[in-house]
Amino acid sequence: MTKQEEIYSPLLKLFCDQNGVDLLQSGYPYLPFLPVAFERYERAQVKMFYVGIDTYYWITGQLYALMESAHMNNFHNIINLNNQCVTPYRILEDWYNDKGRFWEFVVKLHLYIRTEKILNNESLRNLSVEETNFVKEIGWGNMNSIELSKTLKKEGIWDSLEKNHYNSLKQSSELILDPLINLINAYNPDYLIILGWGGPESHVFKDLDYQALDEFYEESFRALYLLNNYKTKIVWTSHPSRFRYMSTNQDEMIPYIGDSLKLF
Repeated sequence: MTKQEEIYSPLLKLFCDQNGVDLLQSGYPYLPFLPVAFERYERAQVKMFYVGIDTYYWITGQLYALMESAHMNNFHNIINLNNQCVTPYRILEDWYNDKGRFWEFVVKLHLYIRTEKILNNESLRNLSVEETNFVKEIGWGNMNSIELSKTLKKEGIWDSLEKNHYNSLKQSSELILDPLINLINAYNPDYLIILGWGGPESHVFKDLDYQALDEFYEESFRALYLLNNYKTKIVWTSHPSRFRYMSTNQDEMIPYIGDSLKLF
């Protein structure tokens, strides 16, 4: 059993036991999202995790399989599905021409942290073997394992949902699956970069003893946190889709966030 399974299997069991009716009657079509580390993460010189807001579409048609996994208390197949949905191959090959703002920024930022070079979009399509291996070091997650209502509205799903069942799912996921302490216990990252300004600290930092480094705080751009019981250091910034509204861009934000790691 992997450390991911060790940490998340009992959490999935609790989530399913408490929300079985809501899962099957809400109309919410996706499996709960779980954080994923790519294949070279454990061998990385510096273990980096990048955390977004929520998924935009995810794995469908598996809710009864999820409930059966809860009944059998074996989530190996569900977690494997979760881990295979987004891979370095899909990011670099299948999404060759359009990675989306999140993955475009994460790949560029990670390569900057590892090489101190800012690559343009064309360079991302022609990575060296070493650079490709750096991409395979990435760990990624989201602050929300169940998609937000605004995301579901963009997908055209929201109006078809049973709102009371959905709200129960969302509230339960925030208490059980979403707190960062689960990700940290599963993956023990050196640095965790959150891309989504304005998330509620009580939800994200649940059960963590943390200290804000107020001298480096810049509204919408950067908040830094130390954890008193873990080695993980946290950088919180805005989602790449917000950069243009902040009068900045990826090429400016990549060294700004990458060099923030040196402030700890």
